[in-house]
Amino acid sequence: MNKEAMTKELVAERIEATFNIDLLPGLIRDLETSLRIEGCSHKHKLATRYLEDHGVQDVKPILKWFRGNGGYCDCEIMLNVPYNFERKLTEV
Repeated sequence: MNKEAMTKELVAERIEATFNIDLLPGLIRDLETSLRIEGCSHKHKLATRYLEDHGVQDVKPILKWFRGNGGYCDCEIMLNVPYNFERKLTEV
């Protein structure tokens, strides 16, 4: 494995330690649908509900990770987190 591939793998593992990235596509789809219906409360209400419904016991570290990646509320998670996640993987 070359150095770039190893670095990308390490970044992905570090992200995975905070947040099961397999949940991210479903969360984004759910937010897109829910935000159209409910609008954004400028909190993490919808993301918290989704994560808890999918078995996440402690959402606080994940919400902190979202904030660190531009997700300061539900609509910003939907808009910023996927972009920032991809950017982190491509920057290495």
